[in-house]
Amino acid sequence: MRSLLTLQSSNDRIVQIPYRQKQRVGILLSGGMDSGLLLNLLDIACTDCTFVIFTMDKPDGSLKYSADIIKKSKLKNKWEQHTVKGGKENEIASLGITGKTAFRHILDDYITDLDVLYSGNTSNPPQPLVSTTAPPDRSVANKAVEKYDKFEIPFIELDKAETIDLVKRLDIEWLFEASHTCTEFDVGRCYLETESIHCWQCMERQWGFAENNMKDPGTN
Repeated sequence: MRSLLTLQSSNDRIVQIPYRQKQRVGILLSGGMDSGLLLNLLDIACTDCTFVIFTMDKPDGSLKYSADIIKKSKLKNKWEQHTVKGGKENEIASLGITGKTAFRHILDDYITDLDVLYSGNTSNPPQPLVSTTAPPDRSVANKAVEKYDKFEIPFIELDKAETIDLVKRLDIEWLFEASHTCTEFDVGRCYLETESIHCWQCMERQWGFAENNMKDPGTN
């Protein structure tokens, strides 16, 4: 029987994460904060599941940060991790882990062996951000929900400010330091390292903390 883990965001949006017990649960883990939050929420909800964690090997250190998040999460459910080779950097869209090529590879080759596959994809901020890189096209993952009935994006109505608030309220603030957001550097933040590069993802994270009247305690 399917159950729902129900949460309320800081903007009073209701988040419902559908889950079942004793299943093979696919999770797209990028090394970022949102997918790390989703992993921890699923571990709270699920009992006797096997988490099948997919991470794309990217130059931003995704494998290292994903491994660190898994370790610090102290998962009670069994888990296994798969490294996915993605497309070229210019093909990458923000889908939790993925370039479009890698994303389709997971959906086409792995989803039949899973009971469900989750992405921590969020919506973009309600206002434009000043950055030197383009905002991600998150519609690719959204369209996949229509095609694959096993695919779930529970945070799709939430923005970064709301997921930061959930991390704080769930008392897993270690995730702020363990997660990595920047797409241009594998350590640190581009906007702190150079004046010429301000990637959209770093600007989104900075915006999210400002909306919560918080200073980002993380360095990655």
